[in-house]
Parts: sequence; C-alpha cells; structure tokens
Amino acid sequence: MLGAWRSHPDYKSFLVENIQPIYASDKNRVIQFSEALSKLYNLDLDVLKPVLEPYYSNTGSPAKNQPEVFRSFVLMSLLKCHSITKWVYMLHHDYLLCYMIGVSPDNIPGVGTHYDLINRLWLEDPDIEKDRQDSLHPFKRKPRKKLAKNQKLPPRHPGIIQKFVDLALQGKIFESRPEKASSTNFCRCCC
Repeated sequence: MLGAWRSHPDYKSFLVENIQPIYASDKNRVIQFSEALSKLYNLDLDVLKPVLEPYYSNTGSPAKNQPEVFRSFVLMSLLKCHSITKWVYMLHHDYLLCYMIGVSPDNIPGVGTHYDLINRLWLEDPDIEKDRQDSLHPFKRKPRKKLAKNQKLPPRHPGIIQKFVDLALQGKIFESRPEKASSTNFCRCCC
C-alpha cells in the first residue's frame, strides 16, 4: 500500500525550514549544493502519485517516504553517486543531504527501500525475469571422487610427458607456439 505522500508545497516548506539554520551557520556548504537545491525545490513529484499507486497493493503495511526515495535518486544522480549503498552511507553522515531529499536524519530510507522502488518500477514480469536469470549459466559443482587413504589423484593429462619426450627425440621444438616452452628456454630456466 502506498503510504502518506508529502505534497510538494509541504516539501518546500520543510526544505526552507531546515536549510535556513544550516545556511546561517555554514553558508558555503549550502552554496556548494545550490544547483541541486534549486532543482529539487522546483521538482514537483505530486504527479508521480497516480503513476505509482498501481504498483502497490491495497493491503499490508504502507510504504513510507516514496517521494523522498524518488527525490533521493534524483539527488544521487545530480551528485554523480552510482552506488545505493554508498549513497545511504552518505545520507547517514550528512544531515544537509537528508534535508535536501525531504527527510530528517533519524528517518533516512534504507538501501532496501531504494531497491524496492526500483523493483516495483522495473517493467519486466518477475516470473520471466526469474526464468531468465536461472537460464544463465547456473553454477554446478563438478562431482569429486573421494580417494582412499594414502591415494593420489590420477593425472589430468595422462601421457603428456611421454608426448613431449617423443617430440624432443624427433628434434622438434615449440617456437611456433609461444605457450609451449622450447627446449633451449627450458634448459636455461632450470640450470
């Protein structure tokens, strides 16, 4: 269920009310974010409410701070932060950013809340997406043979040494294939 939606005029008054004391104490800090502040101040997210409502059920716990989470994505993009985890960490350590998205420092939307909004707006059918993800190279562990006590694993390439010996006796060298060491290079390394 889509929870309480803070209207744009309410957000504007919240922003002005909380930014003025910061501006009085640290004017340069607020000026640093002046471009992002003006964009968020003018960004009216009220038109999103009817768009988002069909993506939420009518029962259950109401989703909180949906316009704030959307505004969080906008500010995250403006500040060129591309990791949701790092962004939420930044919000927890900078109260100015919290006020800019419209929340108090003790009511910051978590990482899961951000991903929940992404998942709701993702246009792929969840069943098709799960089938697609499952069809990609599933991890299958190779079966391991258990060895008896004091028993060694069999060689992976049986007879490979004999093949090299036969080639060396025929006088062939391996210069045309760089991944194989020539007999002269081999001798220099060993000696």
